Amino acid sequence: MYKLCLTYFIFFFALGLHGQNNSRLVSPEIQADNSVIFRIKAPGASSVLVVGTWAKDFKPVTLVKKDSNIYEVKIGPLPSDMYEYRFILDSALMLDPNNNAVTRDGFFVENRLLIPGKLGDILAVQNVPHGNVTAVWYSSPSLGKERRMYVYTPPGYEKGKDKYPVMYLLHGGGGDEDGWISRGRANYIIDNLIASKEAVPMIVVITNGNPDAAAAPLDRPRACSGWTAGRNRPHTRPTPGPASRRRAGTATRSPWRPRISRSAGCSATASLIATWPR
Repeated sequence: MYKLCLTYFIFFFALGLHGQNNSRLVSPEIQADNSVIFRIKAPGASSVLVVGTWAKDFKPVTLVKKDSNIYEVKIGPLPSDMYEYRFILDSALMLDPNNNAVTRDGFFVENRLLIPGKLGDILAVQNVPHGNVTAVWYSSPSLGKERRMYVYTPPGYEKGKDKYPVMYLLHGGGGDEDGWISRGRANYIIDNLIASKEAVPMIVVITNGNPDAAAAPLDRPRACSGWTAGRNRPHTRPTPGPASRRRAGTATRSPWRPRISRSAGCSATASLIATWPR
């Protein structure tokens, strides 16, 4: 009986240790003051760093070894915004395995960190009416191929007959039409700005600016190669004339004043806060 009880004790004790060793770490962990703790399990690593867009010089921060496997560091407090980051383990870049929020813009695939507050709340998904984002394939006579773009239509568009201004968004260098959705969160920004009366309802056309490919990498036809492509074309029911169209991107000036923040080395468009002229 004693041996049987001891066997059960050892068995369940081993199960407990196994559960602790395999429990999921919390990373990133946002504190009440908007400081952030990063953690990663890296047995055998000799150097663990984190590099993120909160630093203007992109200088990596060293994580401290807490026990035989866990590395940790606390940074901030950080201003409200969206940030992107990756770990560097022994000189190799890698994603945070405990954070499934990931963005992609061109070759850049990074973890996302959203700090709450004024700017973060505009970037976040809120309980407001949402517009629709549609992937539109269209024929490009000048290139002789089918191409893809995204079109955002505001809440109520499908049920109404109103005319809307059209804004064209072009990605930064090395990007594609996915950038303003995956990374730039343009649809949620515009949803929130419309709901708060800081922007008028509008159509947004998100194009692909490289003529060498039909679409973003995962959606290219098998025969296509190269980077990305897109042509600006009006969607249905826009009001004609220059007053109805606004462009925003890396090299555009207009009465519509974008706030463009650089969040990675090659991209110039990560977040958009707009004041639409009344």
